Amino acid sequence: MLNFSERRKAPAWLGLASFCVIWCVACAGPEERLGWPGLVLALGAGALAMTPGPKPRRMLAALACGALVVGTGWLPALWPLAQIVMVLPAALLWLREARQPPLTRGRVEWLPVLVPALAAAVALPLWFALDPSADPGRYPFPDLPAALLLVGALVFATVNAALEELCFRAFMQGALDELGTPAIAIVLQGVAFGVAHWFGFPSGWWGVLLAGSWGVALGFVRWRCEGLLAPWIAHVFADLTIFAVLWAAQS
Repeated sequence: MLNFSERRKAPAWLGLASFCVIWCVACAGPEERLGWPGLVLALGAGALAMTPGPKPRRMLAALACGALVVGTGWLPALWPLAQIVMVLPAALLWLREARQPPLTRGRVEWLPVLVPALAAAVALPLWFALDPSADPGRYPFPDLPAALLLVGALVFATVNAALEELCFRAFMQGALDELGTPAIAIVLQGVAFGVAHWFGFPSGWWGVLLAGSWGVALGFVRWRCEGLLAPWIAHVFADLTIFAVLWAAQS
């Protein structure tokens, strides 16, 4: 958990601005990237993150910098490059703070872990079966033996879950917690997680609703268990569910 020493000194509009940035990046389709204006804004956000001032403001500016760089369209759409680039400025800022305690692992309470994991295992197949826009062809599997695909799924689930938990539950929720109450931080990071899945899995408005609700649940788990290990475990199970749903649809 991020425990900032300077509390409630960052204006709340910076928190809302970070969500506007993520919304723009998430809703910019493959042919609608931000280009040079996004790169200029990213440099500005990076400069804001490096200036002296309240740590929550700087952490949100660092996340905005990474999100804008991803949205410029100058980077190839290779997983997990986009997530790494988005998290990297915030991670470097965190490492720069010598007095900043390390990200805490927290404890694992199995009921808070199992509830969102089981909810994802039920909601994702239902969305995929009921939403006509859910196309398995958008996520083709390579022609590889089943054992290699399973290994790839495990690698994807562990790495993707770790990067998204760092972005939303560690850096973003930790910074927003300093701007207001834990409840507000949990809800707002969940909203950001939802809109970031506009083109994800699940996608569209249903994807925003499902992923956003699930992000709020993971934010609660992070708060209750006081660390990232428990929400990361639940996230890994959800990503493996996505793999299973796509595998069944393409078999």
